[in-house]
Amino acid sequence: MIRFGYPVVATLTLMGANAAFAQTQDVVTVDGRILSSDGSRVLYVPTSNPNDLRIRLGSGQDQVVVANAPYTPAYGYLTPSGAVFAADVASQLMRDLFTYNGATPQLVSYLNSSNSLISKGNYSVFSGNMENNTGYDNVYLMNNSTGQVIMAPGDNGNQYLDVTPQGVIAYWSGGNKEKNYNIMTFDGVTARAITNTVGVVRNFYPLTDGVNFLFSRTVGEGSPSLILSDGTTETVLRTSTDTALNPGGDYQINAGWVAYRQTNGTLMLRSPAGVTTTIGASWKILSVSENGEIAYTIGTETFLRRAGGEIFDIGTYSSAFNVGSDWYFYAGGRLVRYLDGQLVALDAAFASNGNPYVAAAGATLYGVSDITVPRAIAFSGQTTLDTHQFNVTLSGALSGAGSLDVSGGGTLTLLRANSYTGGTSIAGATLIGNTASLQGMIANAGTLVFDQSVNGTFQGILSGNGTMRKVGAGTLTLAGAQPFAGTVVLDSGGLRLQALDTPAAFQLNGGALSGTGRIGALTAVGGTIRPGAPGTVITSTGPVTLGVGAVYVADLASGGPATQLATLESATLNGSRLVLSYVAGRYRLGDSWTILTAGGGVSGTFGTVDAPTFGLLSPSVGYGPLAVTVQLVLNRQAFVAIAATPNQAQAASAAAQLPVTSRLLGELVTLPADGIRPVLTSLSGDIHASTVATIADAAAFADGAVMDRLRERNGTIWGSAGARRATTRGFGDVAGNRTNGRNFIAGADQQLLPGLSAGVAGWYGDADTTGWSGKLDYTQAGVGLYAGADYGALTLRVMASRTWYDMHTDRRVSFNADTNFSERLTGQSGATSNEFALETGIDNSVGPVTITPFAGVRYQKLDFDSLQEAGGESALLAKRKSSSRTLGRTGLDGKLEARGPLPASIRVSAAWEHALSRLDAGREMTWPAAGGAEFAVLGIQAPKDVFDGSVSTEVAVSNWRLGATARYTTGSNFDAVSARLTASLDL
Repeated sequence: MIRFGYPVVATLTLMGANAAFAQTQDVVTVDGRILSSDGSRVLYVPTSNPNDLRIRLGSGQDQVVVANAPYTPAYGYLTPSGAVFAADVASQLMRDLFTYNGATPQLVSYLNSSNSLISKGNYSVFSGNMENNTGYDNVYLMNNSTGQVIMAPGDNGNQYLDVTPQGVIAYWSGGNKEKNYNIMTFDGVTARAITNTVGVVRNFYPLTDGVNFLFSRTVGEGSPSLILSDGTTETVLRTSTDTALNPGGDYQINAGWVAYRQTNGTLMLRSPAGVTTTIGASWKILSVSENGEIAYTIGTETFLRRAGGEIFDIGTYSSAFNVGSDWYFYAGGRLVRYLDGQLVALDAAFASNGNPYVAAAGATLYGVSDITVPRAIAFSGQTTLDTHQFNVTLSGALSGAGSLDVSGGGTLTLLRANSYTGGTSIAGATLIGNTASLQGMIANAGTLVFDQSVNGTFQGILSGNGTMRKVGAGTLTLAGAQPFAGTVVLDSGGLRLQALDTPAAFQLNGGALSGTGRIGALTAVGGTIRPGAPGTVITSTGPVTLGVGAVYVADLASGGPATQLATLESATLNGSRLVLSYVAGRYRLGDSWTILTAGGGVSGTFGTVDAPTFGLLSPSVGYGPLAVTVQLVLNRQAFVAIAATPNQAQAASAAAQLPVTSRLLGELVTLPADGIRPVLTSLSGDIHASTVATIADAAAFADGAVMDRLRERNGTIWGSAGARRATTRGFGDVAGNRTNGRNFIAGADQQLLPGLSAGVAGWYGDADTTGWSGKLDYTQAGVGLYAGADYGALTLRVMASRTWYDMHTDRRVSFNADTNFSERLTGQSGATSNEFALETGIDNSVGPVTITPFAGVRYQKLDFDSLQEAGGESALLAKRKSSSRTLGRTGLDGKLEARGPLPASIRVSAAWEHALSRLDAGREMTWPAAGGAEFAVLGIQAPKDVFDGSVSTEVAVSNWRLGATARYTTGSNFDAVSARLTASLDL
């Protein structure tokens, strides 16, 4: 315990100057009366039993010298090996001397008075009679360790003797009828006289330091004077007065330093060199040290004057001694040690002084009010700042090699970057600073506050069991091993752990806790816990509790670890908020992470889970007995909703039903929304649905050539070769295409009756269709029967045919550059088309010109085999399909004939064709390799209305007729141009 002594006003007036308050530290307190001490041991008589004598050891244990003795210990001294003491023997009406060296106390002699025993170090001097209890008293020198006793020569005095630690004694001897007493000294071997006076001169009450002798001299019936002698020369320090001189209280000597009181009580100090200094008022001298420091009293207050002249108020004590440079004081049962230094008030005068202040070792700065001190302070040693329950702010820099101890129940705030290196301790107070003002070793048994407005790292070691608080908007970094075992409270800003290892318990009221390290228990009623990059772990050796106001942010790495909160004990989740954060990378369906582990078990759940949208993946939080996990699952509803077209919706719906292990689904869901839509289009395989319209048009190309033959009916054998380019425009996400087709047709017909002919034709062709969604190649082979009849101006044409198709598809499904999913898909299948056409017209001839309006109907039925693509999980199986349509056709045909050596003709035809019923443009699909469900895909729809125009010419050469035809066809989403060469031979 540290004590401050406060002098009374009267004391200060007597001294003439203010004494600084001193610090003392309790060494030992016993329930009794202290007789002697050497600084580490105490010899005392217990209050509970005055017939006991005990030694309180430095360990705190008592060593019993004597218990329930038949005598009462009066006073005594500690020796290196035990103790010497005087005891009153009531039954004998005398005082005896005993020695104690760890065994039973031994009686040495009787003593003649209360002042006839002095002991220092290993030697004692006493006045008594060891032989009998009669006659004059003798002076004896005793070795405390060996027990050897030597009687000093002379007719000796009986009280106020002295001995040095080296065994040199001073005593007075004489007592003849003239009452002449002289001072003697004896070292156990040789005795010599220090004075040699005659007559009525009484020299007595000597004190010695082994070289010099200080004693009282009375001449005749006069008053005593104080004499200092070195054995040869005498110096009068105090002249004769009516005031008595008491050795110890009025004068003392040590190593040539003499302290004495003048008649008026003024304390004087004489140096070994003979220089005398006036100290001031005094009532009693307690002790003088070998370097001239003096302990003395004024009234009930005890003071210490240091070698440098500083005077300190110690308090109220009756005895004092020094051991080296350490001073000790005691009274009653309390022994204290004086702490070197001074008390300095942190008042306006101190604060306004512009000069830097250097605090002496052991100094105490104390608060007297709430104050800001701009003064720079240097610590030369251990310095205490006692706030006295005030708010003290130091805005000046603190430097030096010393330390700072903060106490007093108030608050100390440090505003500057400090450089003192001795460390800091806090006891029963609050210390506020930041990483610039707080560094080095900090022992915290109070409250330590880091107020960080900017980011900073604590470059020091924190210990103790108090409270550390973090406030301010900045981030505080705590690194390495920190033995602090108290509580860390985060109120605001950031607290970053950098490989921290501490047993401290953490409490979050606000702010953000991050980093990696090992801490004690963790309780979060508010604030955010976000360890940091994936793989970062905060480990708690105590229980973890996350309240409803707390937020835990877990960062998840694609294909890697997550940040983690781990506890060796239990984890309690009381509805706190979980925030999931995805770092850069490709996340996959089924990815999972462990974000919290608890060796003692997990109880409770997070109240809310927040996660940013990541494609079609949604986090699913799982609560196990010892861990909390996160797994990415498919958000099927969002997957279907992301589609923008019917085909995308169909593909998405089917893909959403793929198994989680499907690579196709796994790769697909890693894409962002705008990247998924075109992939869904590609996956839908609309080329297979659009094949229906492509094949329907291909069938019309061949059948149209046969119908053109029925209009001429010249020759018996005929043939035709043609080429055609058709362009179909897509819609939505259905891709358009372009077809380049070629075919050759050959036939023969014969007139059966006048006006009636019939024939048969066959054809072969191929085509390649390309579009945004892939490529279709096909070959065709067909056969048809046809007939034509004329009845006057009325004409009738009819045809029936069947065509077989061998189709090959080739397409690629590739995701964007962020994925490695790319598959080339090929397929092969067959199809057939069945056609029936009927057309009638009326010829109107005027000279060489014939105009024929016509009308007709066409029926078309298409049958598609199933198609199985090869190439990967995205390969489709297109189901078998049949579809048919009926079309009505009307138009006008005009022909101009020229007769001559080479008869020739030119024909112009225009027609409009309308679909009375339409083909089904859909196709049922599935991904058999991926295990998907069926879905329907729309393809290009054949136009409902088509305009067809053609121009043809023909010339007759002998039995041959040669011709050419150009045709243009257009519809709502369709355009085609074709050319054909014909030849016929009339047999």
